[in-house]
Amino acid sequence: MATTKIYQHLRFLEHQTYINVNGERMTVHFKNGVTSPRKVRGVFVTSNPDVMEVMDNDARYGDMWKCIKGAKVNPAQVRKEAMKAAKKTDEQEEAGVTEVSGVKTVQEAKEFLTSKVEGLDMASLTNKKAVLEAAAEAGYSFPGIK
Repeated sequence: MATTKIYQHLRFLEHQTYINVNGERMTVHFKNGVTSPRKVRGVFVTSNPDVMEVMDNDARYGDMWKCIKGAKVNPAQVRKEAMKAAKKTDEQEEAGVTEVSGVKTVQEAKEFLTSKVEGLDMASLTNKKAVLEAAAEAGYSFPGIK
């Protein structure tokens, strides 16, 4: 099954431009923009992976158009998140924090903490904030809980 991406022009309701895909010039036509009831700029839809790659890496991306459906990975953002995660991990190792990745819900975190920490009961863990505070005091973190 092919992935489909939808790109929206950032300035015009209708716009035609060109890109080079595998050495061939291709027309990109942003169309179907409307002004009423709310202004929506023109869109271009593709499921061709070569076109998607060219559109995502084009110098005009972010200035003339953006991807509104499908995933556009920003390498700078990925690097920034990786650095943040590495820094967080280093801080946790220094603080002696154990990361528990299998816990995805607050209820699972409550059950984990009551089984691992003596003197802690479910009644004292009334909400997410209380669970996360108790986990921090006990030296645990739950990255799966947002």
